[in-house]
Amino acid sequence: MLRQSGAVPRFFEAAQLPASAASVAVLTDWFKRLMQSARTAEHPFNAGLMLEALTADAQQTLLSKG
Repeated sequence: MLRQSGAVPRFFEAAQLPASAASVAVLTDWFKRLMQSARTAEHPFNAGLMLEALTADAQQTLLSKG
């Protein structure tokens, strides 16, 4: 989101981020999904499956051109 608004990324070098960044709307939707997942972080779900789902969601979002 910082890069989309013209600021320098905080946690990653710009070269580590995908060249075609996702739109702010797509990133905002991803943030909302992460916050919803955080509500159930202590639930005894299968941790491996949850991590895989979160990683797949992150990959799909970050590679999105929407």
